[in-house]
Amino acid sequence: MNNFNWETLSLLFPEWAIDTRTGEKDKTFSRNFPETPNFSKGKIQFAFNNYGIELNLPVIPSWIKQTKCLERTYQKLSNQVCEDVSRELDKSFETLEQWRTFVKKYENGEWKGNLEDHLYFMNNNLVEMYDYFGSINKSPSHILSRINTLPKNSLNLKWVMYSMLSNNIVSSGSSTTCSTIKGETLSKCIANANEIYSYAQELSDLGLSS
Repeated sequence: MNNFNWETLSLLFPEWAIDTRTGEKDKTFSRNFPETPNFSKGKIQFAFNNYGIELNLPVIPSWIKQTKCLERTYQKLSNQVCEDVSRELDKSFETLEQWRTFVKKYENGEWKGNLEDHLYFMNNNLVEMYDYFGSINKSPSHILSRINTLPKNSLNLKWVMYSMLSNNIVSSGSSTTCSTIKGETLSKCIANANEIYSYAQELSDLGLSS
């Protein structure tokens, strides 16, 4: 368990818990994401400043003999992962709060906004976040992936900058599957996504979506 860490992370914006019809908060949200982390088999759920966080952890294989010592070690490592993630989220809190202005909301009979009310991360050497900004084939990561296929010697300075942004994209290679944005850590991944999203409208105006 030397490299014990979370495998996937779901982050729910506070807007996720709001009933679009009544504007009231879903009462089950606080039960599912308590202030004190809830540890269950291979999963941790907790509230982070009104955000819902769910971590999925490696599970001890059933063929390994379960002992008290092993259980204590697993719990200790799980606690450490939870603390590490909380620290990473603290670093990213300002950015996440800024993103809330882009989260889709139902207002005056229509949906407004570009970003889904939840984010999904994977952790495998690098942290990757699915790009849920806009529709799949119009997302910033999809457009940057297309730019990254162009010959570098044909690009002007502006497009070279776009190409450099694409270094933090993992292309899905499909117009029907989300690409991901990567970073060395959770906070770095969010920071890289924030830089890319700052060019979202500019990239959309290029007309490269398909």
